Amino acid sequence: MPPLHLIHSYIFNSSNSDVVGALDATADKSASRYLPRTFVGVKKNTAIFYSSNYARQIDAATTLRKFGASETAMLDGGGSTNIVIDGKPIISTNRLIPHAIAIYSGT
Repeated sequence: MPPLHLIHSYIFNSSNSDVVGALDATADKSASRYLPRTFVGVKKNTAIFYSSNYARQIDAATTLRKFGASETAMLDGGGSTNIVIDGKPIISTNRLIPHAIAIYSGT
């Protein structure tokens, strides 16, 4: 399996299902304010997710790096964040979710 990579961009279109389009972790999206944040990191072939209702951008990126992420990117961290594991909502929202990242077992 080829390694995962993050593409940092404001506008991103791709037919490649192995690519995640996101903002650079250092993009100025009220970086020093404590806001809801959702980030993704890559450690070899593993995606690591960070979601918080109260964090600065540096907090999210630093936490992912401490878990071994070599690349980090910022996703939409506002009220549209939704995390479901094994069909159970861990973080839910009433908003429509137009984009998603799905991770599943290939077996």
